[in-house]
Amino acid sequence: MEGTSPHALDRQLLVGAWRTYALATQPTHERARQAGATVTATHRTTPDPQRRAAESVQLDSEIDLVFVHGLAGDATTWGPVAARLPPTVHWLSVDLPGHGKRRGDDGPFTVARFADAVLDDIEQAANLDRESERPLLLVGHSLGGAVCVEVAAATVGRPVHVLAIDSLLNNELYAAQGALKLMTYRSLLKVAYKPFLAAVLRKSYTKHTPDSIKRRTAQDFADLPATVFIQAFLSLAEWDRAGRLARCGSNVGITAFPATDSPPTAQSIETSRVAVRPVAYGGHFYVLMLPDVVAGLLLDFIAQLPATPTNLG
Repeated sequence: MEGTSPHALDRQLLVGAWRTYALATQPTHERARQAGATVTATHRTTPDPQRRAAESVQLDSEIDLVFVHGLAGDATTWGPVAARLPPTVHWLSVDLPGHGKRRGDDGPFTVARFADAVLDDIEQAANLDRESERPLLLVGHSLGGAVCVEVAAATVGRPVHVLAIDSLLNNELYAAQGALKLMTYRSLLKVAYKPFLAAVLRKSYTKHTPDSIKRRTAQDFADLPATVFIQAFLSLAEWDRAGRLARCGSNVGITAFPATDSPPTAQSIETSRVAVRPVAYGGHFYVLMLPDVVAGLLLDFIAQLPATPTNLG
């Protein structure tokens, strides 16, 4: 596997087309139940991402794109993906507080704090559209997906979309599991931090994950201060996924592993529109493993974005 060309894995990695899930009424659980709302799924065929990527280079439309890494990542996570984007995509990759060049930042290290930092970076970025006329696409891996949803909810006056890479679908991480689950997390992180971290990493890999990716991610997490991991992980576990997705009012795309779990889990997300593209076996870190495929998925998502109204908050 270590020496296998990523291109040989493309067709095995991707499973099916974007699957769109929509609630018929207001996106809160109580209102939906009272109104007898149903969740409907529509399937549409999409071209191969590699072909779509080549076609997208010819597109005249421009878009602003912001990359947000996950826990223990940094701005360099997205370098190989960004290098494959056409010049019509104006991109920015950020370091979250406690990570990368911001390793020395003070806390708190929470989803809300991370979102504020990203909003500041967008405001200061010279290559992004200060007049807010171009659409904004927020691309986040893992924790970064939740941060992108928060940023979208706070972005007013321009079209904004979210693409979450292996994010938002893991029900084990959210408060819907109950207070007891949160107490368990807190206890484990207090008395068994290293075993807990090791278990998280083991679950993130598959038999197809290259040893180089395992070594890199294990070192990244070993270098991350425990305070940053614990605060960020617990903040994510307490994050109101359904409420924040409903408030952001954006088109949300998710590329998700494992593929078999994606559709039923997507139906549990109480939002007006979520499109899911399952992947087969890439593990949690396929953003590092196959940048060609991720860039193709990203451009495929951009190409299918509808003309959406400006997010008015």
